[in-house]
Amino acid sequence: MYIKIHILIFCAPFFAEFDALSRLGISDPKGYIKKRFKSEPLVYLSSCCVGPDVSEQVHYSVDEALNTGTWVDIKTVLPSILSHKDISELLSNCLKTRPNAIVCGSTIVSSDKLVSDSKEAFTGIMTQKAETVE
Repeated sequence: MYIKIHILIFCAPFFAEFDALSRLGISDPKGYIKKRFKSEPLVYLSSCCVGPDVSEQVHYSVDEALNTGTWVDIKTVLPSILSHKDISELLSNCLKTRPNAIVCGSTIVSSDKLVSDSKEAFTGIMTQKAETVE
């Protein structure tokens, strides 16, 4: 069983779903992974653990969006099996050191530059719409 779990865990990107390990008969999946892979820099989330490559992908994608004045939907760069809660945990960990990030809809990260540029571009339209409503 160790070989099967070892193969399951060390597929790229590094990802181990606790529920899948439970189905293999491991009663404490998180404890099992911590014990077997002590030296690995894993990130433990609500429903799974991921390797540093997954966490780094979030950091790189957010940094790129912030540095280029654009946005990224972080869901699109992560394994689809991650739960909404897992994604939120990864994103909140990443955003601790990035105060200029704006989060929309819990997974979309935008630069404050994009928001301020958009505000300027849409000021005329917003004023016109507001006058129409009055």
